[in-house]
Amino acid sequence: MKSIDRAIAIILIGGVFPLLFLILALVLWFTIDKNVENVWFYLIPGLITGVLIDVKYLTNWIERRYRLRLWFVSGIYIFHSICIYVMLMGVPVLNLFLGLIAGYYYAKKIQYLNIPYEHQNRIKTNVSLFTALTMALLCTTSGIVAISYDSTGENLRNLFRLNFEVTKAMILGIALAGGITLIGIQYFLTRLTMNIMIKNIDVSDNTRR
Repeated sequence: MKSIDRAIAIILIGGVFPLLFLILALVLWFTIDKNVENVWFYLIPGLITGVLIDVKYLTNWIERRYRLRLWFVSGIYIFHSICIYVMLMGVPVLNLFLGLIAGYYYAKKIQYLNIPYEHQNRIKTNVSLFTALTMALLCTTSGIVAISYDSTGENLRNLFRLNFEVTKAMILGIALAGGITLIGIQYFLTRLTMNIMIKNIDVSDNTRR
């Protein structure tokens, strides 16, 4: 299990800075250059910078993964949330997967830090609210973008082969219903994951005894 924990941490933490500096390099290239032939002169230094940060700090971050500061862990979660959101072109369904990871991480952190039972419920609530709030921001962004474009209704009509016009009121209704559903699922999914993980950890500990 420790090897799995370590592998997940390496992927999630180790991937942040190389990817972040690649994105920043791409933005810089697009802002001041836009010559396709020169893009590698931006991307390669960006990637190297991110890798060098990992070389210097990643081992320490992995060893201290359950003692990392809240702002650092939250930043990693938000970064990956945005990346998944962008890759799926504003459809945050797969962001639900990050709720599972957050629940898993904090359940392990509770075990690692030996946090008393009476404080665990507050942590579960706070973590679940954080993942739900992140989902709410993503869904709100998607809803605003969908309503802003006049072509959204026509695109939906063609996509689902509808024989009626999709109005902005319909789009707003779909966005609200879908968003509320995803936010609720994210909250309960995060909390459920924490409950199951903590219960399994307690059972494992009792078995060893």
